[in-house]
Amino acid sequence: MSIKTISVSCLIAFCALLPTSVSAATVSDLQAQIQALLVQIAALQESATSDTASTQSGEKDSSSKKSKATCTIRTNRAVVQAGNPFVISWKTKNISDPTLIEDIKAGGEMSVRSKGSRTYKENYEYLAHFSIYSPSTGSAKNPLCTVEVNIVKNKNALVQFEPITYGTPNPTLLGSATKVSTFGISVDNGDKVYGSGPDAITVSSAGRWSHTITTALANGSYNVKAYDKSNNEIGSGTFRVATENTTPSVDTSGSTASDMFSASPLAGKKPLTVTFTGTVNAKKSCGGGSYTLSFGDGTSYDISVPADLCRVSSFTTTHVYAKDGTYTSALYRGKVADGSMIMRTFIRVSTPEMTTTSSGTTSGGSTTDTVPVSPNDVEENGSNGESTLLQSAAVYIGIQKQLIFLSEQLKLLVGN
Repeated sequence: MSIKTISVSCLIAFCALLPTSVSAATVSDLQAQIQALLVQIAALQESATSDTASTQSGEKDSSSKKSKATCTIRTNRAVVQAGNPFVISWKTKNISDPTLIEDIKAGGEMSVRSKGSRTYKENYEYLAHFSIYSPSTGSAKNPLCTVEVNIVKNKNALVQFEPITYGTPNPTLLGSATKVSTFGISVDNGDKVYGSGPDAITVSSAGRWSHTITTALANGSYNVKAYDKSNNEIGSGTFRVATENTTPSVDTSGSTASDMFSASPLAGKKPLTVTFTGTVNAKKSCGGGSYTLSFGDGTSYDISVPADLCRVSSFTTTHVYAKDGTYTSALYRGKVADGSMIMRTFIRVSTPEMTTTSSGTTSGGSTTDTVPVSPNDVEENGSNGESTLLQSAAVYIGIQKQLIFLSEQLKLLVGN
């Protein structure tokens, strides 16, 4: 039974006992005070009901917001030979705008459905990463789930090349082959310099082959690849050209030099300016060539090495990333489309965090009068609701005491 019901019952009982001789003004004054207190009780009860509903609603909202987000990403091949396909599949739950990050040669990031799969085929040896994150609730730096695929050298190459240093600009390449009767080759030193055409080379019954390159090649190192009639790569190798009038370049540094680059900073808020520095022609080749630094956003920086340079060449350039996301920056020997990747790194670009000011406006980094949004707001509101109920209970007790006092005053009037 509510305090209001008890109070009304007491009021009726006491008023029924009032004698006609008691001053009407005195009794009316006490009754008015009691009535005023009853009005306060009614208001407090209504407020308590509202607070209870609000607290229950807050608990429901909190429960809803705390729905567990799940993310699973997997591959059908953790280790795959270069040139062979593999599948990446994923499944998410309670994740808004799931985004797939592809840390591969021509990768980037894309919005995907909560469940799906994609098939990939990479022709280079490296460790590929795939991950899922939500741009609306998290950062690419901290993905929700990740999987790796180790792309290794194709051990089943059908065509082998002999790594020979030739003393002529028109060398006759030699090698062996299995399970293939004809094939074609392409030669490059960063840029493509020769192509035989499909099925131009015939394999003998003994499994041997030879082919003379009709284009005059400058001194230096070259990459050569073999292709079948469907343009699938079936073998690769290297060779050198060093004519009698040129001393082949020799690395006398005593170290295993390699082409490389670095980027700084590797992460930051957009627009992010990144400085790239590196070295190419680390083997001190005298044949010249070209390199390409891909920024991972569809743009690149071309690096040329003059013929007969015969020394290491360094470069420095800057690039501005205007949009948030994860970018794969890579250095290629040759062009991005048909060159060979030397190394890569990842650039993480994020959106500046927005905070709410006391005036209701937003800013991108102001530290004055900011009100950060707390993930515990719902729980804190729930606690405030409980505090309000406790405060209301204290007021009830105070009013009840006043009713008892006023009732005693009525009794005294009746007794008099």
